[in-house]
Amino acid sequence: PNTKWAPAGPFFVFGCEGLGDRTLFDSRGGAAACERPQTAIHNGFSGHCSVTSCVKLPGTCIKRIPQELLSRMADSISAEDRDEMAIPSYIHRNPAMRWMAWQRLDVVAKLLRDFSGDINGNTAITVMDFGCGTGVLFDEASKIADQVFGIDIVLEPARLLVDEWGLDKVSLLDPEEAKERVAAKSVNTIIAAEVLEHIEPLDDTLSFFRERLKPDGLLLVSLPTENMLYRLGRWLAGFDGHYHQSNAASIHQQILDAGFHQLRMIKIPAAGPLAIYWAVAYRHTFAGRELEKFE
Repeated sequence: PNTKWAPAGPFFVFGCEGLGDRTLFDSRGGAAACERPQTAIHNGFSGHCSVTSCVKLPGTCIKRIPQELLSRMADSISAEDRDEMAIPSYIHRNPAMRWMAWQRLDVVAKLLRDFSGDINGNTAITVMDFGCGTGVLFDEASKIADQVFGIDIVLEPARLLVDEWGLDKVSLLDPEEAKERVAAKSVNTIIAAEVLEHIEPLDDTLSFFRERLKPDGLLLVSLPTENMLYRLGRWLAGFDGHYHQSNAASIHQQILDAGFHQLRMIKIPAAGPLAIYWAVAYRHTFAGRELEKFE
């Protein structure tokens, strides 16, 4: 009788009164439920929590960057770069804003885990996080990769994370260094989480992806829809910087036109007008002479 509901992705999560909204949209992630016969569902995983403690559901959440480290990252860069890396959203006082900031990354990480099983286990695995920002996905990438490249024009936050967490598989490069040091056809998976909307035109970037990916390599992206709900979220988060020139739909079409095949698309938090972000997995299917059409 004391159950209240809140949206979480394509599902709904319910929580006992007394747990408070923070449990429903906890910044650490995971869904909460009353200890009843019902089960909370979050990204395909289920679990329970008591009215006094909440248990993070297994396999649903990436490692969270502590607030103290996020604050140091924010202090190391400009206000515009801080906002575009979404640092304020991760520690926002509004729990729904925190949930959304982490949820989109949890979904990208889930795609990374789900499709990593397709990679030949006898070969070394290389992951490139293009536009890595704070490096929040480095830990997840390091679990499946032998080498991780973090690419960004502003690297100080990522450098702080690598040092703090001892991520010895990670090499940090700016875009020009990446062109020189990342060999052609050497990367199994490229992650581009909320970065492609900052780049226009995309032709050179997508060419760089095609050239560095191995045949049948993966491209994992997350993209803002730029719809009214997204703009409302930016306003609530206190971001007043420029809006992006491209949106999820237009970028998705450009990726398909560049020779990538869609494997899976997840709309966050739900489909239709509620979709604030798209997370999409693509396969690079062109190799040999076919690749020459794009070079």
